[in-house]
Amino acid sequence: MLCQLLAATGMAGNPHSYFREEDIKDWADEWGVPRDGLPGSSLPSHDFLDAALAAARGDTSVFGLRLMQESLSGLLTYLRSLAPEKGTDRACLETAFGPLVFIHLHREDTVDQAISLLRAEQTGLWHKGADGSEIERLTPVAAPGYNFDRLHAHVTHLDAYKAAWPMWFVAQSITPLSVSYDALCADPVAVLATICDALGTAPIPSDRVKVSTAKLSDRTNAKWKARYAKDLQTVSDAP
Repeated sequence: MLCQLLAATGMAGNPHSYFREEDIKDWADEWGVPRDGLPGSSLPSHDFLDAALAAARGDTSVFGLRLMQESLSGLLTYLRSLAPEKGTDRACLETAFGPLVFIHLHREDTVDQAISLLRAEQTGLWHKGADGSEIERLTPVAAPGYNFDRLHAHVTHLDAYKAAWPMWFVAQSITPLSVSYDALCADPVAVLATICDALGTAPIPSDRVKVSTAKLSDRTNAKWKARYAKDLQTVSDAP
């Protein structure tokens, strides 16, 4: 959601998960970058980085990148293979991308996030438009079903990722701009204004802020959350 909003302003780059391992080959094919020099290969080249920089800027002067915790290590390994950097992770990133503003987008409730993730995996629908149309579907339509083990695994992983970012920021002497998912959903105009102020760009006219996606959560999410809490208590009480 935030990536789409930033791109739609026409002032804050074109952020996507360009270095997500599962998507790298797809990006390379879209950009016409040879696969033999991609991140993770034995002889990585600058080609993918150069293409990512161009795509992430779009028609603006701002570079935008969405980076998930699980992608951080792979990105740093790739960048250090191109320009060995003995300094900090932050120095490595800024050598490749220039001065950076770090925005920490987070969800307070990882159970809600895990339920959304599990339902997306099961139904195949990952993003829906504000008008109800499907934006991103990865598999054919399927009905969701509550699964405690799978849901708990997602909660555990998300909690670990959530804890890892603050520790990394401290280790790298970074004070990120903290943005909560709930605040973004409640008032995207205010959140974008704060981000643009941090980036040093001009204020964004409110008519440019168009939320094109809709939440996928519904009463099923609430039912699963209540059931998960009961099941988790049962597991905790077990001898």
